Amino acid sequence: MTAPARRELVRHLVGKGLSERRSLAVVRMSASAYRYAPRPDRNVELRARILALA
Repeated sequence: MTAPARRELVRHLVGKGLSERRSLAVVRMSASAYRYAPRPDRNVELRARILALA
């Protein structure tokens, strides 16, 4: 199961009345992984330029 799917499952369980801590334990996910928010990729243009040169 992927991390985003686990996050969604934790949100669902919390919505059903289970505590966040208990939901994380059931899904076997850490609180830091649950709260992780990926940063936007700032190198899209650079990556495209490198691919164009290759």
